Amino acid sequence: MFSINVNISAEAISLSTSYSEVKAEMISSILFSPLIEILGAIVEEYIQSAEPVGSKTLMEKYRLPYSSATIRNEMSDLENLGYLEKTHTSSGRIPSTKGYRYYVEHIMEEKMDEKLELVLREVFSDRAMKIDEVIKRSCDI
Repeated sequence: MFSINVNISAEAISLSTSYSEVKAEMISSILFSPLIEILGAIVEEYIQSAEPVGSKTLMEKYRLPYSSATIRNEMSDLENLGYLEKTHTSSGRIPSTKGYRYYVEHIMEEKMDEKLELVLREVFSDRAMKIDEVIKRSCDI
């Protein structure tokens, strides 16, 4: 089981700090470097292949400096945190809506133009949309 205790003192959060800034800081502190690297590689690979991504693909294609077992454990942690989903028992993992959102807001290096950002926000704000439709629409962009 993966657990983290987060202690935030009153001094650490000024009155002018918004809820979204505090939330982003907490998420960034929760997702450590290996988790961020693995999530980024999974999202990028899934965007390219539209196939569930396994640890072997990550090791070979992205040359991550972790063992296959470590990658699988980290993928399991990301799944438990809601950033990845597993389509079948023996398959690799795919990004969840939460995983895509984190990737776009924190990992993706290219700065999006305003039009693309608006389209992505529209796709992710439609809560009634199924994950397959979100993926299809985001790939169409």
